[in-house]
Amino acid sequence: MNINNIRLKIKKLARDFNLNYNPKWFDYIILSRKENEIIKFILGCPAPGYNAFGIYQYQRKKNINLFIGSDEFKILSKNYGGQVIRKSGLQMINKYALLIKDKELKDSLKKSIQKIKIKFKKLEEIGISYIAAITKTNSAKEKKEIIKIVLRHEWIHTLLFKNSIEFKDKRYNEGLVTYLEGFLDNDLDKFIKIESSIKDQFLKEYYTYALKFMVLLKRPKTPTKRKEAICNLLLIKKPLKP
Repeated sequence: MNINNIRLKIKKLARDFNLNYNPKWFDYIILSRKENEIIKFILGCPAPGYNAFGIYQYQRKKNINLFIGSDEFKILSKNYGGQVIRKSGLQMINKYALLIKDKELKDSLKKSIQKIKIKFKKLEEIGISYIAAITKTNSAKEKKEIIKIVLRHEWIHTLLFKNSIEFKDKRYNEGLVTYLEGFLDNDLDKFIKIESSIKDQFLKEYYTYALKFMVLLKRPKTPTKRKEAICNLLLIKKPLKP
């Protein structure tokens, strides 16, 4: 599956949920695996591997080199992945990058920051202040999965953000994106099997909240009604029941 096909998938999703869509909204940047993990750490990813070095921002700032030198960082940096980077977080990324003691890694990250700045300048013209970041790979198999799974996931976030659909509780955002992935694949029932078998508590929440959205969106049958159900939840901030 190529990148244009992913854009077409996102376009279909927009149509099925009555969302605004513009193909120019969907851009991306490629980072090394180490850069990706450092930026996740800086921007406050709440997964256990990062929280071990600080839950609060001041703790992460103090411990950034401890994190980079850790076994956890080595393990995390073996994985491919992605994230959405907001323009509002770029200043903090740059500030933390200056604290990195590993010169090679510091220089590499600074170059990527400049590339992100250039991308943001281009995206600002169409009202976008966030960009999908995906990891570099030399593996054809991994590249296919990164485009099909990771980039699609991050671009669904972008679609929702651009349509002002963003919950304060990140679990709802990840659950909704995970649900929409299943909707696109016409395979929503897989969430029940995955949620009951997965052991990683952090990842499990993605599917737990996807199941909540599956219940919420089971009855609405039109794009307008689907969007209305999501927006109503957003407005009343009422927790979804299992």
